Amino acid sequence: MKKRIIISVFMLVFYACFIGGFRLHWLYAAVLLILSQAYALFYYKISRKGECAKEDYYEVTVYMEQFLCSYKRLGHVRMAWEDCCNLFEEKSNIYQAIQRAIYIMETGGNGQGKTILSGAFCEIESIYNSRRLEMMHRYIAQIEKTGGEVITAIDMMLGDLQSWKQRTAVYQKKKSFLRKEFFLAAVFALLMCCATHMILPCNIVHRVENMTVYQVSTTVVLVSLPLFVLFVYNNCAKSWLDSSHRFGDTLEEEFPYWLWSVSLYLQQDSVYHALQQSCHGLRGELAEEVRRLLENIYEQPNSLIPYVQFFRNRDLPELHSGMKLLYSFSSNGNPDIQKQVYFLVEQNQRMIEQRELNRQQIALSAFQLVKQIPMLIAGGKIVLDAFIFVLQMAQG
Repeated sequence: MKKRIIISVFMLVFYACFIGGFRLHWLYAAVLLILSQAYALFYYKISRKGECAKEDYYEVTVYMEQFLCSYKRLGHVRMAWEDCCNLFEEKSNIYQAIQRAIYIMETGGNGQGKTILSGAFCEIESIYNSRRLEMMHRYIAQIEKTGGEVITAIDMMLGDLQSWKQRTAVYQKKKSFLRKEFFLAAVFALLMCCATHMILPCNIVHRVENMTVYQVSTTVVLVSLPLFVLFVYNNCAKSWLDSSHRFGDTLEEEFPYWLWSVSLYLQQDSVYHALQQSCHGLRGELAEEVRRLLENIYEQPNSLIPYVQFFRNRDLPELHSGMKLLYSFSSNGNPDIQKQVYFLVEQNQRMIEQRELNRQQIALSAFQLVKQIPMLIAGGKIVLDAFIFVLQMAQG
């Protein structure tokens, strides 16, 4: 509450200074003062949104890391959750979610039509929209069902988690720097407008200030520049998590994550069963194609054709090489299958990293373009003021 009051007072003082400096009419001044409080409220909500996004990311990454390490050591979901609870405060969202998950395991009911363990995992997934979190839970649920050695797959997930954390940290630092740049650009734009206003001759400036076009243009500038700052801040405050619904059904975005889940299941199952397990959570075109692939493999279990026909019309070299490796795994008498699985994992990790870096670069490029808007607004204001000044000079 104290922070909100400070922001409100700052916005009032900020606008009062510019209202006095530009000598705005009381009607426009009233509009700006009202908007100042609306902007203060929006900024407070955006700052809270950013804090929550950072907190959610921290909770998810710490939870995943600790859960995987504890499960690798203890081999039991309930005990792994108890280890995780020691890292969080009781009032935190993740602690409460874990406690609800433990309760579901103890009582044996979840009311969602799922298995007990899947329902328990859903209690955590429902709070955090994270692709990696869902993949980890699905894999652990399958291991609990079928049993088997998990050390290699957990090491793979831990390695992927560390790489993701490093990329996210770099990306967020770049966004924070751009946010500061945009704020300074908006401040500099306002100072340019002030400087232009101050150099007008005294015998002309009062006549210019009384013109409606000057009053309106100044008000528009004082409304739009903070509005653009809030727009950028709001985009910078978006979720840090790797949302599982962010990119829809785009094959180029979904395929690396799907192949990553197949790689995990290959540690325990055959290619056919790994593909079956990977179907959970798929949507759109990829889901249909995987189901068609399974049908074709069932009809021609020893043939290369089903793998070659998988998205054969798409020009994605990584996709086709990955499918050929899967066929190689499914072939009998392959002595180097574990080595080839590692090769598939490394190749897929590079794909995931490149896709995520590309998305981040596109987002940063968009911020760079938006950063020019304050100067365009200030430039338009200066040109308009100069035009009004010339007209007043011509009228004598």
